[in-house]
Amino acid sequence: MAVVLVLLDCKPTSREDNSPKPRLEPGFGKSKERPVGTPFVWPKGITLIGKPGTDYDCQEEAGREREYGNGGAVMLCLNFYNSTNQPITIQLPPGLLFISKSGNVQNGILPSRVSIEVPAKERYLALLFLYCVNIDREVSTPGDEFEEQPIVARHPGMEELYQLLANKKANFEDYPKRRADPNTLNAAICVTSAVHSIAEGKPIREKTLQQILDLPNK
Repeated sequence: MAVVLVLLDCKPTSREDNSPKPRLEPGFGKSKERPVGTPFVWPKGITLIGKPGTDYDCQEEAGREREYGNGGAVMLCLNFYNSTNQPITIQLPPGLLFISKSGNVQNGILPSRVSIEVPAKERYLALLFLYCVNIDREVSTPGDEFEEQPIVARHPGMEELYQLLANKKANFEDYPKRRADPNTLNAAICVTSAVHSIAEGKPIREKTLQQILDLPNK
């Protein structure tokens, strides 16, 4: 995982850039404002136990078969409980944003839909991988805390990316070997580039756009 984190580090390389600074959406790029969006409501019968966060015990318990999403900058354990007599599939939409409680740690966004099935009358621990949207903050580490209430962020520049990824295999769960599949790293690299550009108020680079179009279809 260390290799992935290096490749997907949100901090840009030092360079001179005298071009006009683009307008940033609240909570994206170097913006210190709180992100704007609609509160995400968990399905009826689903309870989130504890706070979203990451620790080593959580990662070990979840294992690779319960890894969802992609990216390597923000990892969150979500501990669900299904109180009903039927399994419930949780649909996490593109644009879902978990807000860091620390101004030094990344906010994490989900650009591609994730489905998680929680068995009836059971607790289900899922490890969710998100992309960073703040180039000047640190990646998440064990002990970092995120707000219990995620939002679906209102960021007009992200809509193109959501549509591009709608029918693409961009998440770990899209591949039999999950994180071990080389395709997931390829997806993470190009999607990270796209998210960074959009978060900074810039268009997706042509090379990145082609790499996304070349991802396998679902």
